[in-house]
Amino acid sequence: INNKVVVQNILNTFFPNEIIAEISQFQEAELYLKGVTAKFGQEVAAVDVGGGSVQLLIKSDEKSQSILLPTGTYKLQQLFSPDTSKLSAQMDQASAYIDQYTSDIVAKSPILVLGTTCMQDFIFACNRVMDLDLRYDIPHLDHVWYISIESLKKLYRELLKYTPDSRTHFYPEGGYFIYGAEYLLLNVIKIAQKIHCDKIYPTNLNTSYGFLL
Repeated sequence: INNKVVVQNILNTFFPNEIIAEISQFQEAELYLKGVTAKFGQEVAAVDVGGGSVQLLIKSDEKSQSILLPTGTYKLQQLFSPDTSKLSAQMDQASAYIDQYTSDIVAKSPILVLGTTCMQDFIFACNRVMDLDLRYDIPHLDHVWYISIESLKKLYRELLKYTPDSRTHFYPEGGYFIYGAEYLLLNVIKIAQKIHCDKIYPTNLNTSYGFLL
């Protein structure tokens, strides 16, 4: 069945009197940032790592900035390690590729929020496999732990010891998410270093939370 037909049937059945519109990438970023700032305050940076792109959102002094990077996890996996039965052997090239797009970042933020949807679950699951030295803090009751850049580097190095096909024990609930985890972490590490953050808070917050607000 054509996807558009399915969507239209859903709208006709459940939302017959509503106007449904597609939001822009900018609106999506604003909604995500709205959810993050509601939990962490108005001075914050947030990174949303997707399969095709990575969005860095920074808010300070009542101003917001959105930086879109073409360094998503699936894209990098296809470029540098498409065979999931082999170890990721081109991480130096992947690192240089990300450097091209993060070199102009000049913003500073002590806190980086790492989203979205399953990042808190991912980090907690990995912490069951290896000690990531999660640090106790309470910016909000939903987020009582943060992680350091060094701990993310430790996890990154450990993941590289396994082929994508043999690392699902790090995050059994994550399905194919774990296949591009090294590229996710590499993105976050690079961005965290650029903005000189002290604390990285994994979160499951996403655009939907911004809608709810």
